[in-house]
Amino acid sequence: MDLYNASTDFEEESDLALSPEEYEERVADLQKVIETAEMAKELQNDPKYVAIVTQGFFEDSKARLVGLLTTGGIPKQVCDGAADDLRGMGVFNSYMRDILQMGDNAKVELASLEEAWNEFIETQESADTQS
Repeated sequence: MDLYNASTDFEEESDLALSPEEYEERVADLQKVIETAEMAKELQNDPKYVAIVTQGFFEDSKARLVGLLTTGGIPKQVCDGAADDLRGMGVFNSYMRDILQMGDNAKVELASLEEAWNEFIETQESADTQS
């Protein structure tokens, strides 16, 4: 289905179905996203990650950088560097959050895809037995 040039007319059911190869490829893609999200969850629960990244980077370094910015009287270049570091923390935090969200979305999509595929197969088998 072409989403960029979608028409208002309903398409034939056969146009909407995936080929077995496309189905397998999509399942593999979704499983990869889910696996990546599961690794991210495991990582966030790892005590070493918590100590180094969560506590050391996100909490301790952030507090140091904010303190540096609020003390005043420091060169603009140092302030700019600290602000860049804080932005980088936000980017990394967003990246990890996005991985987890994509994993949750992929689980839902995979379940829907498998359900639709199974219904399609049942419909095809039913049609074959009626012929």
